[in-house]
Amino acid sequence: GTDGGLFHLAFDSTNVDIDLNQSEYKVGDSFKLNVNLNTDHYSVDLYVILAYLNGYFQSVVSTQCFSRVNHAVPYHKNIGGAEAQTFSVLDEVLTVGHPSGEYAYYGIAVKTGTDPLDVKNWLDFDWKNYTLR
Repeated sequence: GTDGGLFHLAFDSTNVDIDLNQSEYKVGDSFKLNVNLNTDHYSVDLYVILAYLNGYFQSVVSTQCFSRVNHAVPYHKNIGGAEAQTFSVLDEVLTVGHPSGEYAYYGIAVKTGTDPLDVKNWLDFDWKNYTLR
C-alpha cells in the first residue's frame, strides 16, 4: 500500500523485556535470566544474545547451551499470537570458571526468517548489563 508501513506499525506490536535477578554477581550467586515477549505480529523469531565487551557474542540456544562465538541462532522460532510469554532462559548457580567482567544480555525479536544481525529487521529489543566479580 501507500501507507509507508504505518498500518503495520499501528496494528503490529512486539515487545521484548530482559529480566535479570541482579545487576552484579559473584561465584555462588543464583543467576536467573527471563525474557518476556509480547507480540501480535504474525510470526517472530526470538534471539537471546550474550555480548562480551570485546565485541564478541554468543546466542543462547537452550538452557546451558550456547552457540559458537559470533553465530546468531534463534532461542525460539515462529512465535505468534497475542498472549505474552515468559521464557526462563537461564537459572543457575555461578561456579568458578566464569571470567569476571562486564557483560550484557540482549533479547531481539525479528520477523521469522529474517537476519537478526541486520538492525533493520529488529521488531523490538531490550538489554541488561551486568557485572561478574
